[in-house]
Amino acid sequence: MRGKATVPEKLAVLKLEGDFEHQGFRVALEVGLEGQRATVEQMGELPPAPQLLAQLAQWQTSYGTLSTLTRAISPQAIVYEGTLQQHIGDCRQQGRRLAQDFLAWLNTDSFKTLELFLREELSRQDQIRVLVRSQNRHIQQLPWHLWGFIDRYPHSEVVFGALSAEPPLVDGANRTPAVRILAILGDRTGLNLDVDRQLLAAIPNAALTFLVEPERTELQAHLWEKSWDILFFAGHSETRQETGQLFINSTETLPLNELKYALRQTVSRGLQLAIFNSCDGLGLAHELAQVQLPQMIVMREPVPDFVAQEFLKAFLAAFSTGESLYLAERQAREQLQGLEKQFPYASWLPVIVQNPAVEPLTWQQLLSLETPQLTVSSDEPVTAEIPTWTAQQKHRWHQVDIKTAIKRVALTAVLVTSLVIGVRSLGLLQIPELKAYDRLTQLRPQAGADERLLVITVDENDIAYQDFRKMNRTGNWSLSDQALEQLLRTIKPYRPAAVGLDIYHPYSFEPALAQLIADTESFVGICEMDHPYSSPDNNMPPPNINGDRLGFSDLAIDPDNRVRRQILLMTAGEVCNTSQSFSLQIAEQYLAEQNYASNDLNNIKRLSNGQRQLGDFIFPRLQFNSGSYQLPPQEAAGYQILINTRYELPQPIALREFLDEATQMNLPKLITDRIVLIGVNQRDQDRHFIAPNSIDSTPGVMIHAHMTSQLLDAVLKQKGIMHWWPEWLEMLWIFAWALFAAGWASLKVSKLWLGIGIAAIILSLFLTCFIFFCFNIWIPLIPSVFAVMIGAVATLFSQRKSANVRSSRA
Repeated sequence: MRGKATVPEKLAVLKLEGDFEHQGFRVALEVGLEGQRATVEQMGELPPAPQLLAQLAQWQTSYGTLSTLTRAISPQAIVYEGTLQQHIGDCRQQGRRLAQDFLAWLNTDSFKTLELFLREELSRQDQIRVLVRSQNRHIQQLPWHLWGFIDRYPHSEVVFGALSAEPPLVDGANRTPAVRILAILGDRTGLNLDVDRQLLAAIPNAALTFLVEPERTELQAHLWEKSWDILFFAGHSETRQETGQLFINSTETLPLNELKYALRQTVSRGLQLAIFNSCDGLGLAHELAQVQLPQMIVMREPVPDFVAQEFLKAFLAAFSTGESLYLAERQAREQLQGLEKQFPYASWLPVIVQNPAVEPLTWQQLLSLETPQLTVSSDEPVTAEIPTWTAQQKHRWHQVDIKTAIKRVALTAVLVTSLVIGVRSLGLLQIPELKAYDRLTQLRPQAGADERLLVITVDENDIAYQDFRKMNRTGNWSLSDQALEQLLRTIKPYRPAAVGLDIYHPYSFEPALAQLIADTESFVGICEMDHPYSSPDNNMPPPNINGDRLGFSDLAIDPDNRVRRQILLMTAGEVCNTSQSFSLQIAEQYLAEQNYASNDLNNIKRLSNGQRQLGDFIFPRLQFNSGSYQLPPQEAAGYQILINTRYELPQPIALREFLDEATQMNLPKLITDRIVLIGVNQRDQDRHFIAPNSIDSTPGVMIHAHMTSQLLDAVLKQKGIMHWWPEWLEMLWIFAWALFAAGWASLKVSKLWLGIGIAAIILSLFLTCFIFFCFNIWIPLIPSVFAVMIGAVATLFSQRKSANVRSSRA
């Protein structure tokens, strides 16, 4: 029988699921007696901490640089001068920052509540194994021993494990009275491995086998053919692309995954512990976890030779004399602090990674461990076992069939998602997605016309009106200086918040008009940036207007000739000397007149991360591949956002009506504190465009009115700007719908119910996307529809193919 080993009294399990970059971690805490089910459970969370991840990388870089200088240096040989001293100072500084950031992360309210709960449940006299379980590898790289709970409870230690685990399968190898240790002394270049050998040889009750710089075949043979309790490695190792590598001799590097089957064999024969007294061992631990190895001790980062020797000496002394594995590791780790003057952060290096499905280990347990032998009774006929075995097999195959179906559905969803995302990245879904964007815009409830704007237009009848009144128009331009002067003199006394002239005027204003414009501080003119297709003679700014009173009129035209994007900023041109769009200039003028100038909220600002802020609102920048777009990068030049047409088109007033009937209009209501935009509604004078919420073409001045409205809503109401998801979340979204469809199709329902189910999934998808759209979030609709349909068809095809294969084998 298996002897009862001395084990820690208490077990606290922290399960962390999530990531550092975006969502943070959900934390589940379980506390109970070792070897029994948890008696209490609590939930908490840790916030996203990308800065902690960045600081960890900085410390690792600094420590890695320092380790190349100290790996094979003895304490007596270190001289604190020059470059080495600078590297040590930098490493200490980065380490202090990492410790501060890590402890600040743990000190968040939700996790602090879990720590207080732990302190209430546990006593300082308890032996406590704190098992941190997570699939995120960065969790194991952080200095958890600095956590205040571990420091306050002297008989506790943090160990690490994966979220999913299963106990190793042991085949019942024979035991010996001594602890069987296979010690591999690998490449010794620059190292003194004789010390490791002497320390191992001094262990009591141990049967040691040394392999000194073995060949691959020799190592494989020892793992396959013999049984071991402890596997020890000293030498050079590293983690390369998340895979552990052993330098087993001076010429040969062995990826640990190439020992997978040999290691699985030795685990099945009773291997309990692996100690890698070598550099950068977390990759090794990850590989060994795949074969269900119970316990591992590794070094997080590169380890100096002297530090590795001192740790081994202290650990073996404590472990072989009765301490549990994790408390022996803690004692040895804490003793390394005395070396940190010469070797910074030596006490951060050792770490235990274990299979969560097994209990901790003691030396006495290794000596007394007995595995039951499998026996067959000769009193019972062999045939008597056949019925029971067959029933078990049927149940087992039923489970396998379910697992196979789940795997098939998941694999189908992954493949379909990859296909859809690949097609999408080529731009083949861009036009259908943009059409869907327009349709969602048209279906969404819209507010009435924006009462902050007054639009005055010039059409063919207004041109005839000016000619009849002997207002001298220059060339073919639609608006004469006399008409504009009369218009401004009518408007100005009522103090409009901003006046925007959305008509090109590439020639000088008449003197009286020029003086009137100079006195109208809220006046903004337009020009067009230099383009191969632009006419610089016609689209130049008025010579009398400074750049700070100009806005470019350029619009971003999508491949289907619709305007869905708004350019806020571009590099100023030589002719059109402004970096701000016409709508942005108008919005800033309006904000200034609304007493925002004193708070400096009326000027757009550049933030440290490159984003732009106006008032308290930060505008999301549209990249060439944001949302459903797959544009050439040059098409996303400047700072662009999406147009969110929430308002109906303003009702324009014709120029002739305004000039003739001004005395009959309620001008204070029309003009005071409002934006007045002046533009043309004549196809041969101005380009017409199609907005997302319209079917017919729209004059450019109306497009600029939409753009101005959404900028004001963003600043004054903190809404109105369309957002979109990051690419990874869009992929997950598409995958989820492919998974739903594949799962439904895998249920083998009738064709009628299959069709109803797929239709319900697509309807749910549309309604979900529409609801998000109403809250100004644009998420993938068309790719998800394709994923649903392809996922269902692919699952049906896969099932039919599998059925044909099974029938042919029968």
